[in-house]
Amino acid sequence: MSKTPRPGLPASAGPGKPSGPSSASGMASGSTSGVPSGPVPPRQIGWAVRLLQTAAVLQVLVTVLSIVNISSADFRARTREALQDMGQGSILDAVVDSAVKFSLVTAVVGGILAIAMYLVLATFIGKGALWARLAGGVVAIGALYQLSTLTMPAGIVTIVQMLAVLTAITLCYIKPASTFFREKQIAKLMAKRQ
Repeated sequence: MSKTPRPGLPASAGPGKPSGPSSASGMASGSTSGVPSGPVPPRQIGWAVRLLQTAAVLQVLVTVLSIVNISSADFRARTREALQDMGQGSILDAVVDSAVKFSLVTAVVGGILAIAMYLVLATFIGKGALWARLAGGVVAIGALYQLSTLTMPAGIVTIVQMLAVLTAITLCYIKPASTFFREKQIAKLMAKRQ
């Protein structure tokens, strides 16, 4: 049996031997084209992706619960009361109907956008996109705002969703995930040089 190196490894490297700095930093050993394929995502990136996907599923539930709440007689009564306090007594029924329709459209469109956002973040965080990790940080901070807008029973689901997002993004900022994102950027820059 001859000792020929695997494709993509320098002649000095063999099976089980480091192939230079990329091997020590967690980079994949290479592909048949001889170009390193980049860093391999650590397990916690997979957890972060699954948590963001879970947040998207929970957003479906939050949206449905919001629609149910907005369609309820209680919501109409609260809206009517708020409008009366503002002095909208003469055209109250039309204004209440408009407010309910606007709230429904806002809940549906906001829900769809949030679901899409969580899925896009999950996809690109899984690929090691630095912008997705940064955008996820902004989303996580924005998720804290949801604490001030909770209504029950959707509030319980929102709290679980918020915890999933905060946990997912936190996982992206601690090692070894932070190293993965840095190495992914280095690999991307190296690929541009070639």
